[in-house]
Amino acid sequence: MTFRPILRHFPLAAVLLASACAGPRESASERAPLPPVSDADRAQAESFFVRGVTALELGDVEQALDLLTLAQLRHPGAAGIAYTLSEAYLANGDPANAGLYADEALALDPRNREYRLRAVDVRIRSNRLSEALNLLHEGLRMHTDDREFLYLIAGLQTESGDPARSNRTYDRILRLDGPDGGVYYRKFRNFMALDRPDSAIAQLEAVRRLDPSDTGVHQTLAQLYLREDQPERALELYRDLYARYPGSPEIRVGMADLHLKLGRWADGERILVELMADESVPSASKTEVAQYLLGLYGRDKSNENLRGVTSRVIEEYSLKQATNADAQALAADFFYLIEDFPRTISKLEATIRLAPENGNAWRQRMQLLYAGNRYDEVIALADSAEYHAPEDAFIRFFIGGSYFIRGDYASAVRWLEKSTQAPARPVFKSIAWGTMADARYAMDDWPAARTAYERSLELNPDNDTALNNYAYYLALRGERLEEAKRMSERSLRLDGDNASYLDTFGWIHYLMGDYSTALTYIERAVAQGEASAEVLEHKGDVLWKLNRKEEAVAWWRKALELDPSRTHLRAKISPGTP
Repeated sequence: MTFRPILRHFPLAAVLLASACAGPRESASERAPLPPVSDADRAQAESFFVRGVTALELGDVEQALDLLTLAQLRHPGAAGIAYTLSEAYLANGDPANAGLYADEALALDPRNREYRLRAVDVRIRSNRLSEALNLLHEGLRMHTDDREFLYLIAGLQTESGDPARSNRTYDRILRLDGPDGGVYYRKFRNFMALDRPDSAIAQLEAVRRLDPSDTGVHQTLAQLYLREDQPERALELYRDLYARYPGSPEIRVGMADLHLKLGRWADGERILVELMADESVPSASKTEVAQYLLGLYGRDKSNENLRGVTSRVIEEYSLKQATNADAQALAADFFYLIEDFPRTISKLEATIRLAPENGNAWRQRMQLLYAGNRYDEVIALADSAEYHAPEDAFIRFFIGGSYFIRGDYASAVRWLEKSTQAPARPVFKSIAWGTMADARYAMDDWPAARTAYERSLELNPDNDTALNNYAYYLALRGERLEEAKRMSERSLRLDGDNASYLDTFGWIHYLMGDYSTALTYIERAVAQGEASAEVLEHKGDVLWKLNRKEEAVAWWRKALELDPSRTHLRAKISPGTP
């Protein structure tokens, strides 16, 4: 209809509605009399009203607004029409107009409960809580002890930040109706807001007396007693719950958790281990308990008692869930967290047996084997890992690295090349390229090694291992010594206590004829402890150049004792120059 906007802003309706919000309402005797409504207008209004209500019930809000507005124009003194218009405007998402028509309905019929509740509702929606309270108190004077009004008043008093007054209203309801768990619980929340835990506890105890089967109330009470340093009362509640529901996983976990919080580690562990062994407890519940314990320990890693309890409970969990791959993976996560790597590997093996496509388990297993110097096992698993977890840069790196350490450089290069081709972040790819460069150098393929080092440092200029190794091999070949010196110096800025890096920097100075500086850095390398035979030999070489020949021979002897395969040292040790 093209005239709809005009109907919704009809001047007479606007005047009437504006007056509804202008201040205190006039009584019925004080209001200006409305113009008489003819029988024809009343009949038309009734027709429009019935059709409008029908449209509203059918969900056609726009049509309902048109029809109800027409009804209101023909019978402006009908409170029911104004009330229904308020409802339609609410359905249309227009609380402002809904409020205006709600007030109009209430002004026309102040004793009508529904009209008053609608006026209260629109004020609550617009957060005009004090106005809503005033309307409710006014209504309570007309409808003494109206329960709906009392509940609304108490709730609004809480919302308005006056929980003490709210509780007095709830006490009035209790005097009228007798004990009520819902009312006690609302009072409990108010007392908590007032920081009166003793009174809050009293309310929950009243709820518990009314409904002893309410486990939630028991658990909340237990936490309150624990907070108020009354652990025995808390335990008493859980014992009562446990006696009522001995098979409930939730109750058993709550009781165990309480024991753990009280430092009664053995009691808490016993309950949880029994739960894990109980075949009647669903697997999902056991998993939730295991995850909870894992999170609990993760937040308190220094707690040795908690670590012991968690370890034994999760071990029991994984044993009883022996065919559940997720259970084995969760156990692996925990044992990795506590750095129990043998058990981590065992759980990862179980995970892979049950779910061989689990790429994360493969990656972590290969990483731990590699970190534990179990290179032959890594190599033995290479084909299976590649089949079940293909295109994994990390797994391929561990395999290539294992071949490199075992001296099979051709296989190392093959796997490391695959690693560089798989998706990974640049920092990791830099490591793979650097290791491949080391393997290429070991194969006496310097051009390929040099290219790989350059690629490694392009991906990560702060790859200290690549910087050191590239600098050292350049120095050995007598190439680009200044550049080698700069790379070595950069590696030391990244890791200044690395004996290998100190030796490289010192050896470059040796090759450049700066023997005093060379000795300073090589001695620092030796001082780090567990210096290699090569470093010991370098110290001897520097001392010889400094004309400290007896000391030089002594260091060469130490190098030969450490590595008898360095037979060239015998010529240095014998009389004469090296």
